[in-house]
Amino acid sequence: MTANDLQKEIQKDLEALLADRRYETPAGEKAAVQVFRQFVPKRASEEDDDPFPYIEVRIAGGRLPNQESPEKVQVFLIIGIYDDDHENNGMESVMEIIHVIKVHYEETPLLAGKFVCDTEESPIEWDLQEEESWPYFFGIMSLVFNIPAPRRVPVTNKKAQVLV
Repeated sequence: MTANDLQKEIQKDLEALLADRRYETPAGEKAAVQVFRQFVPKRASEEDDDPFPYIEVRIAGGRLPNQESPEKVQVFLIIGIYDDDHENNGMESVMEIIHVIKVHYEETPLLAGKFVCDTEESPIEWDLQEEESWPYFFGIMSLVFNIPAPRRVPVTNKKAQVLV
């Protein structure tokens, strides 16, 4: 299992988790949150609407502490909401999504039977955009997932050993 596999599973998990929730689009309709891996796709033309609402599932990095521990992969979730209401309350939708995801991974940290959201050693962190960008609103979450790490294979053939 790889970080790519983890990213795909998070994408599927978030799509299912948020499937019943609807948020405003730049076209003035209500739509489910789109979940993208790594980055939002490029628009085909300037006339295409921005893909709001969305979440980007970004693999930020990983570390393998040792041969006995799982690999730890840091994942950023970038949340983008469009809300052109003049009350300027789009952050409420961002906060709602953050809350739903946070509760989900706290209650059920096991993902696809193979990845674990590590909330004990690496707490879930989140932040909101500080600068004004109406009608676009953004938030970010940081999660760490444990994935099974590759294990060292014992060398049984002396010819296969590398001499230093």
